[in-house]
Amino acid sequence: MHIISTTDLEVKVVPRQFPTGDLTVKITNEETKSASTITVTTYTKTDNDITFDLTGTFKEAEFSTFRVLEGSTELYRGKIFCTDQTDYTKYSTIENAYTEKESSTNGYLFR
Repeated sequence: MHIISTTDLEVKVVPRQFPTGDLTVKITNEETKSASTITVTTYTKTDNDITFDLTGTFKEAEFSTFRVLEGSTELYRGKIFCTDQTDYTKYSTIENAYTEKESSTNGYLFR
């Protein structure tokens, strides 16, 4: 999963093969199912990865899936989470979301 902020939209991916031309990035918001397409003409190749900037509007606490394509060839598929929090090691998307409930018909605890 790639974590971006609403201001820093840089993404670094390890593609299946290195591109030689322009890239197309298809982004789908997981909640609204709205899709957008971005053409990336400027990217940086390093040892095993490519780095590029996304354009568009991402909202705080938003999950999206994205596909990087060169023509019809899929180079990468991944997930994006947008947050403005800077301490990523302490961030949890499911904090306080789980509550344990006891239900038992024969002495077993179901969770």
